[in-house]
Amino acid sequence: VAREDDPAPGAGGAEYSFFSDPALNAAGDMAFEAFLRTGDTGPEVDGSNDGALFAFVDGEPQLIVREGDPFTVFPDAGPPEVRTISFIDFDRLNGMSDTGGLAFKLFFTDDTSGIFTTTIIPEPTSLALLATAAPLLLGRRRGRR
Repeated sequence: VAREDDPAPGAGGAEYSFFSDPALNAAGDMAFEAFLRTGDTGPEVDGSNDGALFAFVDGEPQLIVREGDPFTVFPDAGPPEVRTISFIDFDRLNGMSDTGGLAFKLFFTDDTSGIFTTTIIPEPTSLALLATAAPLLLGRRRGRR
């Protein structure tokens, strides 16, 4: 599925460095968190962009979200907002459904956080991700992780 030192797909030249235990469902789909490091090509990887969540469906790992990347949220009031991911919290025991749904919590650099879902739908030539922001966008956090 993935091996240390291999290029991480969708991560701009970064390589896999370390893996969490994977989440598996009854359909054989898999999701896992990985830490990344600077590869032979691409930009520098540091503590602000070294964590990522991947899904393995139809034989290929696909990037779902990565620390340091922009992410569009849909608050209850007002227009969509783009925020920068500072931390990803994925529960491997409960974060993946048998129908390919992923649930994860994101923390942002503006001290907000939210719970989000993504449905992974395998297609013959690619992986389609239908991301839906949970209507719950938690208020400002007092501490940082």
